[in-house]
Amino acid sequence: MRFSNEHMSGAQGMRLATLCLVLIFLLPSYTIDSSSKTSRPASVFGTHASFVRSSVDPVRVLIVPGHDDEVWGAQHRTLKEVDLNRQLGEYLYTYFAQDPQIKPILVSDTSGYVEQFESYLTEEKSVIENFITEAKQKFISRIGLDVLQKKDTSFHNEATEDVARTLYGINLWANRQRINIVIHIHFNDYPGRPKNKAGVYKGFAVYAPADILKNFESSQKLAQSVFDELKKIIPVSNLASENSGLVTRHELIALGAHDTLDAASILVEYGYIYEPLFVDEALRDVAFDFLAYSTYVGIKKSIDQEPRDMKSKNAPTDRVDARAVELREKFKHALRLE
Repeated sequence: MRFSNEHMSGAQGMRLATLCLVLIFLLPSYTIDSSSKTSRPASVFGTHASFVRSSVDPVRVLIVPGHDDEVWGAQHRTLKEVDLNRQLGEYLYTYFAQDPQIKPILVSDTSGYVEQFESYLTEEKSVIENFITEAKQKFISRIGLDVLQKKDTSFHNEATEDVARTLYGINLWANRQRINIVIHIHFNDYPGRPKNKAGVYKGFAVYAPADILKNFESSQKLAQSVFDELKKIIPVSNLASENSGLVTRHELIALGAHDTLDAASILVEYGYIYEPLFVDEALRDVAFDFLAYSTYVGIKKSIDQEPRDMKSKNAPTDRVDARAVELREKFKHALRLE
């Protein structure tokens, strides 16, 4: 879910914000964590990089699973959004890590955030706060308050001060590290739905920066490309405010509110947390494998690179479930895979 200075949600289950927390503020080297299929970065946190991409440089992609263990986003029964975000983030990281043209950096995985993240927020708290103040002043001076106060018709919770500082801190770090693409992973919900009952809405939506933000143009092709790939396998949201499937916003911090992010950025709501694809564990494994692959393909196409074939079969194979097998075949057919 999202916030109004990002998407955030609490126990209320509102459309959370993108507590797209934690960066794996590291650069080059990676070590394999035997407890997870994901490679976790091993280098030092938060160093400045004089990175300028050339035709031979890998594209630097920051993967940000939304929320954390304190502000976990949407919830359906005992299923928490933060856990889904992290799981899907690992699948996506795996596909990127197999591609030498991509340099993925994962903010958090099923083990949680990297230890260095908390130190970064603490040690650079005043730097981040100054960054926020200066960015807002410059942006308001350029755009005007009347534009910023334009009514937003979708559901947003106002981000708390701590959440907002974290999100802006992520943007500052991404700018320092010359990140090329930022993708925020979320699952949706809406106000008023009882946590133990499925809701009436379903489907995905891709959020991108509005045209008043400096990263608008660089994000448009990215958003369209990822949208085009995802709609091959899952339905577009039927919520009125996002039923076009592509939504632009200027107030979401994850997308670069107040011109705070240089990189192209998207926030993907992959569906509603109570949908069977995500609630049923056997179906979820298959769904996440294909959602991650489709996202990977969309990003590769947006930068005019040929995606690698889906050969890794990241989803576990120890489950024999006829529904999962049927779902896999359905997705393969939709993507025209052998």
